[in-house]
Amino acid sequence: MTQPYNLDEVRQAIEWIITTRPDLVTKAQLIIEGKYNPHQDTEEDQKILHHLKNLLIVDYNDLHGRVYVTEAVETHSKITAGSITFANWINCVSNFPLFLFMVQNIHPVIGFTSALASTGILLGTGNVLGASVARYKKGNRIWSLLGGFVGLMGLNILQTATTGIGVELFNNRSQFDRIYATQIADNYLDSKDAEISRLSEFDDPIYQNLKQQCETGQAKLESLSVNHPQRDSLHVQLFGTFAQRNDQWETKPFQQLPLCRQVTRLEDKQNQLIETASAHYHNLLLDRTQTGSDIKFLQTVAPNLFQEHFTKEGQIKSGTVLVGLATTQVYSKLFNGEWSQLGLSLFMFLLSGITSLASCAMALSHALSKEVQLSYNQELQSKIDEHFQGLYFALMSAQKQGESLIPELDSIRQNLENTLHINDAENNSFTTSYSPESLPSADEEEWTN
Repeated sequence: MTQPYNLDEVRQAIEWIITTRPDLVTKAQLIIEGKYNPHQDTEEDQKILHHLKNLLIVDYNDLHGRVYVTEAVETHSKITAGSITFANWINCVSNFPLFLFMVQNIHPVIGFTSALASTGILLGTGNVLGASVARYKKGNRIWSLLGGFVGLMGLNILQTATTGIGVELFNNRSQFDRIYATQIADNYLDSKDAEISRLSEFDDPIYQNLKQQCETGQAKLESLSVNHPQRDSLHVQLFGTFAQRNDQWETKPFQQLPLCRQVTRLEDKQNQLIETASAHYHNLLLDRTQTGSDIKFLQTVAPNLFQEHFTKEGQIKSGTVLVGLATTQVYSKLFNGEWSQLGLSLFMFLLSGITSLASCAMALSHALSKEVQLSYNQELQSKIDEHFQGLYFALMSAQKQGESLIPELDSIRQNLENTLHINDAENNSFTTSYSPESLPSADEEEWTN
């Protein structure tokens, strides 16, 4: 039931509307002139632009209701929206190089567009999650708040964890090329050393079989007496005749050699391979030292291996390898206390962590604020509507009696009536927030009880 209002209160209300809400006066004037479109504020193109804008920047007006917005609520909403937006922009700007280098193998334009799109998706997701947490309404399921907060925290932790990597990739790309070249060169030389070890083992089955037969024959020969009838034939089988002792065995076909001479031929050949491999290995070590650059070393001594892993400019081909190297380097230095070597990467990592933590905390604090929840209070909305409805009836009564509240404002009284009619139809007296400091005097205690 509406309470009676005197004309002074009505006059204060009209003056308040003219002073603080010129948009409503303009709207009333448009209605009189027949130029007002009741759907002009909700057209689809404006909605789309509003949603796109919210993906880039959190709108503080979306972080509170419209019922009762104090200056403190509006200020806190601005700070919260700013902190969420700033934290997400810090994360995305720092992570852009990460996406860019991961797709470096494809066409430059397509790669840049893909990296930009991926960064934009993360930015929009972070802003939407942050805003959804901050504008939580009392009465909604609590798990929706907790779920949004967990998602917001998870996304920020993930982005913070990769922030230093993206900055490190941007700053120290050439260092990662050198590190990777060193790894490839080490592996290449290790393979040459392993080849020498494999040759030294000489586990060829033919050689092993012949060697076993030779050793068995020698043992049997030593066990026979000098006058034993089989001794001479066994000696010929193993080493050849006495007359052949000075022959050039290395010129004779392998199959014509006595058994132990075959073993010697195979051993000599294997030793030659070992010597050649060892000499080549030591030459590679010398070349690497003299070159001074593993990239140039690989390009010179192992061109096929170089082309497999590097571009002709000496940069790593694989974006996955590059990101993996950056991740290893950043976290190795971080956990080993080599913070001075991280420089800007450490700064951006800490900045991302601090701003992300602050934005998450502020979003949750904003959502649980009693003043913010009051801005969604429908009971208070009804009492405010009732208050202005009473003013409206008092205005109509004065108009019927021909009384002039404010002579110079008579021309806009009808504007106010039309405005109130429209807002009654929309179940909301005004489309934007009430400011309690500028409302006509009323029993505020009654509103909040």
